[in-house]
Amino acid sequence: MTDRYRLRVELPDRPGALASLAAAIADVGGDVVSVDIHDLDADYAIDDLVVVLPDGDPEALGVRLAADGTAVLQSWRLEVGTSDSVVRALGWARHVLQSGVGYSDLEVSRALTEVCTADAAWVASRTEADMIPLAAEAISTGRSQVSYHDPLPRQVGGDGVGPGWLLIAPDDPRDPATVAFVARLRPHQFTATEAARAMALLALHRELSPGVTRS
Repeated sequence: MTDRYRLRVELPDRPGALASLAAAIADVGGDVVSVDIHDLDADYAIDDLVVVLPDGDPEALGVRLAADGTAVLQSWRLEVGTSDSVVRALGWARHVLQSGVGYSDLEVSRALTEVCTADAAWVASRTEADMIPLAAEAISTGRSQVSYHDPLPRQVGGDGVGPGWLLIAPDDPRDPATVAFVARLRPHQFTATEAARAMALLALHRELSPGVTRS
């Protein structure tokens, strides 16, 4: 029996690292279906892979990768439906378009958790975001900001929520109308690729939202 999984792995940022990872997956009888490479300003890289594994045992693969120094398995999940990133992106755009004015923020929040491999996300208006000190830099610079917090803001899950990473992204670099807050309750930093995805999704949401004043 074989299952399809989406794996997030951390591997050394050096020539041949991805080839070594693919060889290790092949050694256990697995097959790589797709690879998404994330930008990260560090001496290691983050890759999302969709793989087919025999006997459905990604944790055993993770132990093997760590033992020989090939890579670190950060997370995994059973892949259901299409693994093609373009098809999924078009599906998110369709859901945002169909959700209507009253529910579009909720649909965007759901999409953000998916595109950023996050645990929680919420969208605030510019007025609301101006009252949150954490959002000041993202609003003033028009760029996404990533920071580690212990604890994370209460919006993630109320009092007592643990530490993790927070991505704050405006929907427009010059005159933000909404700001997204995306949280990950794991010790893995958001990548530049995920930040770019969040801002692209917010830009689409902005175009679909009536009454937004554009500079």
